Amino acid sequence: MPEQRRNQRINRGSRDRKKGRDNRRRQREGEFERKLIKLRRVAKVRAGAKRLRFSAVVAVGDRKGRVGVALGRGVDPRSALEKATKRASSDVVRVDLIGDTIPHEVYAKYRASKLIIKPAGPGTGVIASNAVRSVLELAGVRNVLSKQLGSRNPITNAYCAFKALKMLDKTRIIERKSKNLKRKLDNSKKDGASRAKKEKK
Repeated sequence: MPEQRRNQRINRGSRDRKKGRDNRRRQREGEFERKLIKLRRVAKVRAGAKRLRFSAVVAVGDRKGRVGVALGRGVDPRSALEKATKRASSDVVRVDLIGDTIPHEVYAKYRASKLIIKPAGPGTGVIASNAVRSVLELAGVRNVLSKQLGSRNPITNAYCAFKALKMLDKTRIIERKSKNLKRKLDNSKKDGASRAKKEKK
C-alpha cells in the first residue's frame, strides 16, 4: 500500500507538471500573432507505397520586436500548423529596432536565399516579398526596403529574413553617433583655438 500511494503521488506530480507546461505554452502562443507562410503536401516513398504528410512554415510575433519562424510536419494540415506554431513560439527572439524601422542595413544569406534589408523613412511601408513581409511585419517593422537576390523559395526567404533580423545590433548606431558627436566637438575645439590665435595676432 505505501508503495502504491507513493507511485500515485509521483504520477500526480508528473501530470501536474505537464499540465503546467501546457498552460504556459498556451499562454505564450496566445501572446503572438500567427501567419502561415507556406503549406505543402509532401510524400515519402516507402516500400510498396507513398506516405503522404503535410509541411507548414509559420511566423509568429507580437509586432513589438519579438518574432519567430519554424517548420512543422504532420499527418494533416492542422497538426502541422500546431507543431510549427509551438516551435516558433518557443524559438522567439527579440529584435533591435529604432522606432518602426531597423537600425542599419543588413545582408543575410540562408542556403540559396540572399537578402538585403535597409532602413527607410516614415510612410515608406514594407517593400518586400510576401514571405519576407510577413516576418518583418510580425517583428514590428513598418518602414523598410528590401532586395531579394537569390532563390524565390518562400521558406528559405522567411528563414533568411529571420536570420537578418537576428543580425541587427542597435549598439552599432549608438557607437557611430557617439563617434560623430566626438568628432564634431573636436572640430569645434580646433576652430575655437584657431580663432583665438588669429585674434591674438
